[in-house]
Amino acid sequence: GNSAWLQLIKPSFFTDALMGREAANAVAFFLRSAQVIDREFTLSFIESSWAQRSDCDEAIWSTLYDLKDWDDRSFAIISPVLRRNQLQDFFVVHIAESMVRCRPDLAARLLKEQLDGALDRALKNVVATAASQDQTDVESYFAYEKARGPVKHLVDDRHAWYGIEAIASACPREFIETLWPLVVAVSELVAEEPRTDAVRYRPDHAWRFGERFCSHLSTAIWQAMSLFAEQHTAAFLNLAREARQADTMAVHRLLVHGFEKIALSNSSGVVGYLVGDPRRLAVSESGYEIEDSRKLLELVGPAASDDELDRLLTAIESWAFWIEPCDESRRVSREEQNRADRLNLFSALPRTRLPSRLATQLERFTPRSSGRPEVFGGMVKSPVAAAQFARSTDGEI
Repeated sequence: GNSAWLQLIKPSFFTDALMGREAANAVAFFLRSAQVIDREFTLSFIESSWAQRSDCDEAIWSTLYDLKDWDDRSFAIISPVLRRNQLQDFFVVHIAESMVRCRPDLAARLLKEQLDGALDRALKNVVATAASQDQTDVESYFAYEKARGPVKHLVDDRHAWYGIEAIASACPREFIETLWPLVVAVSELVAEEPRTDAVRYRPDHAWRFGERFCSHLSTAIWQAMSLFAEQHTAAFLNLAREARQADTMAVHRLLVHGFEKIALSNSSGVVGYLVGDPRRLAVSESGYEIEDSRKLLELVGPAASDDELDRLLTAIESWAFWIEPCDESRRVSREEQNRADRLNLFSALPRTRLPSRLATQLERFTPRSSGRPEVFGGMVKSPVAAAQFARSTDGEI
């Protein structure tokens, strides 16, 4: 199109005949070209004619779908459309990709509004369950899992939010700071009930941060937290100070992941975090391991001052994962596991900086494998052809 053509047809837009859904969708076809020629006219027309009409939402979305120069004004037009409609994540990611180039804060806000809407819908579908005295522990567990299923699906759906990782990496600070309240809220909703016999945060097995086959959303948050800590360390430390009181494993796995990036340059902040709560020495995906905490100790150990190292040693020496109450039949095995885990944490620190008594103990200690092995799918088939197999004797087989 050209500006002369647009000036010629402008008056025809402001008629009641173009206010219905079908007419508006037809006009949107022309306005998508018009917004490139005369952005002011396009936005003014939408604000005055379509913005207050829900039946014109599709036309608004179509007109602004390929807008490049997003600002507060255009965001104020598209935001209500997003809240009123259940749009596919793909379309929201497409617009956020345009926003992040000029206004990363708006891109993060757009994603947050879409996720807020998805969480509201998930909460409406949560099944209310009442505990029954007739239920076994296994039955109670599966009933609880079913109840929170809709919320878990929001974060573990591997088919949703394709492409969000690139947006998160392009604006890690805006992404994390904007989405952080939602991450905390969802983590609280999907986390397991606390255990009275273990010193740990509440795991969830939904986010699966850092795993090979986790969701696009989980991957985006995991990557953004690492970049956020590395590129905006002061802002990350502020967020960590406010978030460290959370009792969910997911939140602390993200914090530990961020601290890993600054362990060498900010050992005081990392050590202060680790010794601030005994549960921080047992951060892991499974909720029964120490791998995340051990990795952070391994990174901060060489950079820690003598005083910081002493604080770490004191915290580890007094730490135990399993505590009372405990069945007598499990007491010995749990005490052995506590001792092995303490030695495993000690072994993450530089051997040359440890007291001689600990160094001697570690000489006879072999750390058990931590974490879960990666599992790959595939098809099991015979290594020989069918014809050869048919000719084989029992002895050859």
